[in-house]
Amino acid sequence: MFIPTVKLIVDGREASPEDFGESIKARVYKDLKESITEKLRGIKCPEHGEAPLVTAEGSSLDKLKWKISGCCEKLRDEAQKALSGD
Repeated sequence: MFIPTVKLIVDGREASPEDFGESIKARVYKDLKESITEKLRGIKCPEHGEAPLVTAEGSSLDKLKWKISGCCEKLRDEAQKALSGD
């Protein structure tokens, strides 16, 4: 099964839930990452066989901008559709 990559970049550095200790932000990030991963689980490009990459980047957790990357437009569209619930 294909599992997407979900990255969080805060203030220019890749972060993980562990970076936030036991805070509420750590729980929110972990839940968000799990939710996105589950929605995109199994989605792969039929032509190239790659899974999508979702990146959230910003100066803090409350100022994130989301980006879906992938090998081609078809994969990015499928990932966006899955995340939108369409």
